[in-house]
Amino acid sequence: MADDRPLDHPPFRTSTYSGGGGCVAVAFPDIEIRFRNSRDPGVVLSCSRPAWSTFVAGLKGLAATGT
Repeated sequence: MADDRPLDHPPFRTSTYSGGGGCVAVAFPDIEIRFRNSRDPGVVLSCSRPAWSTFVAGLKGLAATGT
């Protein structure tokens, strides 16, 4: 879902592996996860923690299979 709360609270973090390039910036304010494109931080999306965990598990599964 789109989120119209201030973009600077809480602080967003990016992976140290991104080298400052295109990456997903993530914030963990409370019961939800907020994320945005680090190159275009204007739009902030959010989801529940269980949904985020499912998303990350899916990415790890793709990485493990090399796809």
